[in-house]
Amino acid sequence: KQLNPTPQQIEQEQLPESLINLFMNNPDELLDYLEYAVKQYPKEHLVSTVYDTILELLLQKYSTSTTEDKKEQDRLSHQIITLLQDSKIGIDVTRAMVACQKYNFKAGVICLYDKAKLYQQILQYQMKNKESDKIVSTCLKYGDEDPQLWIQALSYFSKLKRADGCRKEIQQILKYIDEKDLLSPLLVIQTLSNNESTSLDLLKDYLIRKLHNEQTQIEKDQSEIRRFRQESELFVEKIKQLETDPILCQDPKCSACKMDLDIPCIHFFCEHSFHEHCAYAVESATSSEITYECPLCSGDNRKWLDLINMQRVSKDIHETFHRKLDDQQDKFGVIAEFLGRRLFDKVI
Repeated sequence: KQLNPTPQQIEQEQLPESLINLFMNNPDELLDYLEYAVKQYPKEHLVSTVYDTILELLLQKYSTSTTEDKKEQDRLSHQIITLLQDSKIGIDVTRAMVACQKYNFKAGVICLYDKAKLYQQILQYQMKNKESDKIVSTCLKYGDEDPQLWIQALSYFSKLKRADGCRKEIQQILKYIDEKDLLSPLLVIQTLSNNESTSLDLLKDYLIRKLHNEQTQIEKDQSEIRRFRQESELFVEKIKQLETDPILCQDPKCSACKMDLDIPCIHFFCEHSFHEHCAYAVESATSSEITYECPLCSGDNRKWLDLINMQRVSKDIHETFHRKLDDQQDKFGVIAEFLGRRLFDKVI
């Protein structure tokens, strides 16, 4: 009767959780019933207690299974992990974590930490259980999201006393730390100095690689400095020429419409020439005088002028802020005023 209840019976009798107590001395039968109920009963009637009970029963069964029956252990382990990973069921995560730790089901603990994106806890748990073989794998899996895992792993292996000095693991970690530039060489050396079995030979490849990269960067920076210096000299020379030498405008055609130039025409310092009606006319804000801008260069010119003006304004704002901060007794009020006026917003 209870295996195929009507919707009214399910609602009135609170199935299947109301029958759990009847199976307390028969865990195998209870597990069979709950697994059947999960498949047959409407999802909206299945509370978290049902799934929590299934999880605990599976964990009990897993903990009592013998290591000889590896196939059964693998089946139960897969079933538990599938249950924990199912996002559609309302399993109590805290209770599930307690149950997994109670029955020492390490894969379940890792799964729950992973589900909650608690990668630091995964690494700490593996360190606590001395699962050295899994630590590097964890860093490889989650290290891109949390690079600090690599630093913690290096610290762990630097303190781990092992005959081989954790050579393989440390080399893997150093390679990643070097690629992502997570630690300075000095901090790496200080960290590894905790391990008496760590030799300089272990650091040789890392230090050589680091020094080579630093040398390459120095050469690149020096090349950039030389390039900027040459460009600066060219700009200075060009400015000097504009100030002292005449400019020859030899293009007989308008730079805008490509028609032959005729009078009146306008020539600019950028060596572009236009008919008067093809150039941009700009009225002065303070007088009736009309000036002209090169249509081809005005966009870039305005951009640079705006940047220069913004730098001047920013400088004035900071000077005013510090002056007011020194003069006023209410320092917090000054800061609040400037923040409220959004005067410190980053200029993009």
